[in-house]
Amino acid sequence: MKRNNKKGFTIVELVIVIAVIAILSAVLIPTFAGVTKKAKQSAALQTASNALTTILVVEDADLSGETFYIKYEADNTAYWYTVSGSKLTALTAAPDVASATAYTKASEDYADLATGVTVYKIVNA
Repeated sequence: MKRNNKKGFTIVELVIVIAVIAILSAVLIPTFAGVTKKAKQSAALQTASNALTTILVVEDADLSGETFYIKYEADNTAYWYTVSGSKLTALTAAPDVASATAYTKASEDYADLATGVTVYKIVNA
């Protein structure tokens, strides 16, 4: 008696596996995109916080009577923050900083600022 030992997968089994993988990736890819966006925003917030600390130490400033805006540019995206009290708040649009004093990495006093960070100080009248 002859024994028929065929090894391998049928075309139907392969198509089913490919369909399952396609369905899973269609569900998971948008989820990962949201997670990476939140991670970039969190990194920008941390960088802005570090920049503010650097400026406050170098300037020996306190937060009373002054407004700080922090701009962080990464991956062709600009993240803007403002300081209220001692808390950083994300802004949805760029503020008017035309009359502000800008602190950037170009100055040796602010060499600790991360690349892409600009801190603007506006003295309230």
